[in-house]
Amino acid sequence: MSEHPNATRLREVAAKLQGGDLEAFLDAYAADGIYRVAGDNIVSGTFQGHDAIRDFFVHLMTVTEGSMRLTVGDVLADDRHAVMFWELSVERQGKALDAAGAMAFRINPDGKYGESWFLYNDQRAYEAFYS
Repeated sequence: MSEHPNATRLREVAAKLQGGDLEAFLDAYAADGIYRVAGDNIVSGTFQGHDAIRDFFVHLMTVTEGSMRLTVGDVLADDRHAVMFWELSVERQGKALDAAGAMAFRINPDGKYGESWFLYNDQRAYEAFYS
């Protein structure tokens, strides 16, 4: 059985972000798309629209000195939703974080990401790392 086209597309979008093509990543989001990062720390929040999402990633890359590496695992999708399971490694201020988690997406009728939620498997470790 072949992968749903939205799963394939999500893998491609994640690869573009990992390759440093932030604009291609942003293009996958609706103009008023929402990117949510769980928690209460220096990188968590709700970011709406391309400018706010771009600013989030610029801030994230600054805080982590560009060290973030995301490895995509399984991707599940249908016509309206997609979920990506991932593993991540990142460093900042002499600390390292190796984590796993998931990111869920709501896909608009025009094929753009209307909302997404970035979730860690160990929120306490994530909070400690970004405190």
